[in-house]
Formats: sequence, C-alpha cells, structure tokens
Amino acid sequence: IYDLRGLCRNHVAMKALQQLTKVLRIGQEHYPENLERAYVLNTPFLFHCAWRMVRGVLHERTQTKVQVCSQGMAGDHGGK
Repeated sequence: IYDLRGLCRNHVAMKALQQLTKVLRIGQEHYPENLERAYVLNTPFLFHCAWRMVRGVLHERTQTKVQVCSQGMAGDHGGK
C-alpha cells in the first residue's frame, strides 16, 4: 500500500520518473509475476500524469494488479 498524501511537484522530477520507468522495465523483463497487488492511495493530479508514462512499461497483467485511488479507500480493513 502506497499513500501519496502530501506529494507535490517538488517531490517528483522528470529525471526521477525516467529512472523509475527504467527500473520497472527491468523488473518486468526479469520478474514479471512478482507483484500480487498494489494499492496507491491519495493520488494527486501529478501522479496521474506520471502514471500514464510509467504504466506503459508494465505488462497488462501487472497493470491490472495496481489500483489507484485519488482518495483513501473507504472503510477500515484491519490493516489488510
């Protein structure tokens, strides 16, 4: 679970996004089924712009394992 509350433009640079994209591409090539599920919460508009660029290097199956929510998920799931 990744909570991005408080993330702003100053925290993310284009060079960092390019590096992240390279790392994710390597992971997809060598460990394609490593991710079971990922939840990204409280995503600002900036994240959605970056996500469009980053998800392009992820396999379609991996993309379906990532849930992005602009606000925290409703309800308490007991830390699960």
